[in-house]
Amino acid sequence: EVVNNQRTKIYGSYQDIHQRKESQLELLKAKELAEENEYKMKQAQKLAHIGSWYYDVVNQVSQWSEETYNIWGLNQYITSVDFVDHQKFIHTKDCERFNAVIKNAFEKSIPYKMDLELVHTDGSLKTVNTIGDPIFDDNNQVIAFKGTTQDISDRILIENELRSAIEKAEKSLKTLEDYKVSLDQSAIVAFKESKGVITFVKKNFCKI
Repeated sequence: EVVNNQRTKIYGSYQDIHQRKESQLELLKAKELAEENEYKMKQAQKLAHIGSWYYDVVNQVSQWSEETYNIWGLNQYITSVDFVDHQKFIHTKDCERFNAVIKNAFEKSIPYKMDLELVHTDGSLKTVNTIGDPIFDDNNQVIAFKGTTQDISDRILIENELRSAIEKAEKSLKTLEDYKVSLDQSAIVAFKESKGVITFVKKNFCKI
């Protein structure tokens, strides 16, 4: 307030912003925690070779994690993948089975699990295990599917190598047994008792 060109009063107000500051700090901490959890999830998926995905049935839109893109051999920053397009990366020998399993899961609203062989853009092959579970709305209608895709190429390679090693071992054992039988049939054998008296001989012994 000014009287005779002299300021006599000053008006002002105070506002307690302590609570607002605390809310901002809590929001910042929550954001940092979310980012840290997302980073940990990405690292865990990368180490386990497991990617997660979500498919919106209503809008036909897919959401893939970073590791899912890596497993499929795609760049998440330049590739937009929908449900139809990503089928072209499935090996031709698995396409029919894949479509049948997916169709059955959608029509019956049931989970699914299957192994697939993928063909990357560079021609390399990768074997994956994919799992999908339906998500329902309040009216018990399927609105989405969520699941995981795991790269099991190394496991399949080890299993094939182990199977091959077992087959070779069994084949070698059979060859050894056949040789033993052949040797027994042609061998000259005689059995003696403790006093040195021969008690049994094979036929070949009599030919000597």
